[in-house]
Amino acid sequence: MSPADTQLRSELLQYCQHLSDTEQYDDEEGYHYWEVVLPGLGEPRAQSGNCTNGARLIANKFGGVVMGYRVTDNPTETLCERVGGHDFAIVGRFLVDWWAWQLPSAIAAPVLDLDLDKHQIRRLYGDPNCWSLTPNYERA
Repeated sequence: MSPADTQLRSELLQYCQHLSDTEQYDDEEGYHYWEVVLPGLGEPRAQSGNCTNGARLIANKFGGVVMGYRVTDNPTETLCERVGGHDFAIVGRFLVDWWAWQLPSAIAAPVLDLDLDKHQIRRLYGDPNCWSLTPNYERA
């Protein structure tokens, strides 16, 4: 891995930890959130239990994209069978998934290398040919 990739991986890990540290809980509404406005949402909060929101925050900060899949279109995935679909960020050579790291604890670290971790990625996220850009994704 190049020094630039090592640095990017470190920054991605730090930002994922920052997301965990700044997550709040609304007792009245009953959900976890970040105090941030995402483009296209217009709400002052982004629910952290929504995988797309975490992926959007990461992609926006690091110039990546939000990718995802519907479980019915990706039969070999094993990460989100009960959810119906899943979104995550792709930043350079990394798949970044705060949601899978924090909520179901399906992955040990939120940053996976698309080359070095390709077997784990394929086992969890299924066939990359089944992934697509998330619709209505707006960059900040």
